[in-house]
Amino acid sequence: MKLKLFEKSKNTEISLADVENKLSNLKSSIYQPFSKKKLDVLSELSQKFLKSELAAEYPQIIVLGYWLRPSSIKNFINEFEENLPKNCVPAPRGIAFHLPPENVDTMFIYSWAISYLMGNANLVRLPTNLNKLSEWIIDIVTETLDKHDELETNIFCKYSYESRFNNLFSENCDVRVVWGGDKKISKVTELKLKPSANSINFPDRQSLCLIDSKKYENSDEKVKNEVAEKLFNDIFWFDQMGCGSPKAVIFFGLLKNKDDLYKRLVSIVERKNKIPETSVIISKFVNLNNIAGKGLSSNSRSIKNVLNISEGKINKQIFDYFHGGGSLFHFEIASLDEITPLLSDKTQTISIFGLDKKNEKKLIDLMIKHGGLRVVDIGDALSFDNIWDGLDLFSALSKLIKVK
Repeated sequence: MKLKLFEKSKNTEISLADVENKLSNLKSSIYQPFSKKKLDVLSELSQKFLKSELAAEYPQIIVLGYWLRPSSIKNFINEFEENLPKNCVPAPRGIAFHLPPENVDTMFIYSWAISYLMGNANLVRLPTNLNKLSEWIIDIVTETLDKHDELETNIFCKYSYESRFNNLFSENCDVRVVWGGDKKISKVTELKLKPSANSINFPDRQSLCLIDSKKYENSDEKVKNEVAEKLFNDIFWFDQMGCGSPKAVIFFGLLKNKDDLYKRLVSIVERKNKIPETSVIISKFVNLNNIAGKGLSSNSRSIKNVLNISEGKINKQIFDYFHGGGSLFHFEIASLDEITPLLSDKTQTISIFGLDKKNEKKLIDLMIKHGGLRVVDIGDALSFDNIWDGLDLFSALSKLIKVK
C-alpha cells in the first residue's frame, strides 16, 4: 500500500510506515499564527500566480493570486484580530486534514492557505485525477514551500479512498475539512476522529442569479455586455460545477427580450473558444428534453449548442435535473417572494444585478427565513471569501487560549 507524495518537481511513492513517521513529525511542527515566513510564502505564491502564462487560459489563477496578495491577507488578519474575544489569544488547532473537491481545481489552495496561516500542519489529499492546472499549482506550491523550508510541515498527496490512509489521517488530525458532495461527506464522516477533533463539512450547494429586468433592459450596450461577461465567469470557469455557479437565472420583472443576455453570453463563449465537446452537447440536449418531459419547462431551447435554457414556473424539483456545462433554468417573477421554493438549507450563493436597497433587504430577509448563505454581485459567485458557507474559516481552523 503506497501513498503518492508531491514534492519539489517530483512525485514520490512512500509506504505506510514512512507516512506514520511523517505524521509523528507533523505533531511537533505547529507554529504561531501569522508568522512572517508564512506571510512571505503566500506573498511569493501570489506573485507567481499573477504572473503566470497560464492566466490567459485559466483566469481563476489571477483571482487566486489577487486573493493571496499581501494587502488582502493583511485585511483578513486585521478583521480576525479585531473580532477576537477579550483576553483571548489565537492558536493553531494542530494537524489539519483537507479533502478538497474534484470539480474546482483552485479550491484546495484557499482552504490550505488559511490553515497554513493559522500555524497548522497540513495534510492535503488531492483528487486521483489532476488536470493540467492542478498539477501546475501543486508544482508551484511545493517548490515555494521547499525554498522556505516549509514543505515538511505540509503534505500534499493522493491515494485510493479504499486504502488505510484516510483512516490514519482522520485518526491523527485535529480538524478535518471536507469539500464537496453529500455522498463524499457521508463516507468520510464514518471515519474515526479523536474526541478533541472536529470536522468542517461543505456539502452540496445550490446557487441562483437574480437580475432586475427593468434595470438590465434600460442599461446601455456596454453595461449589458459587462453583465454577460460577469455571468460567463460565474458559469463557465468551472464548467458550472462550482457550488456558487447559478443553476437558474431569475429576472425580477417581465422581459421584452428574453434571450438578449443569453445571446451575449453565447457570443462571449464563442469568442473565448469555450465551445463544449460533442458528448457534452448531446447529454445536455437529452437533459433539456427530459426537463420538458417532466413538465418543468414550457419553453426549452438551445442557443448554438452552447447554452440550454429551460423556461417555466418556479419549482424546487429543478435542482434534481441540473446538468452543468451551460444549462440554465429561466424564470421571470413579479414578486421576490416567488423565489421561496428555491431557497433551503442547501442554498449557498445568490448573485445579483440591479436590485435597489429595498429589494436587496427583502432578499436577505427571505434568505434568513428560508435559506441562503451569500449575496454577491454578479461575476463574484465563485470568488472565495474567508467567510464561506456561513463559517469564519480563520476561526474554524484555530482555537482560542483564554488569558486571565
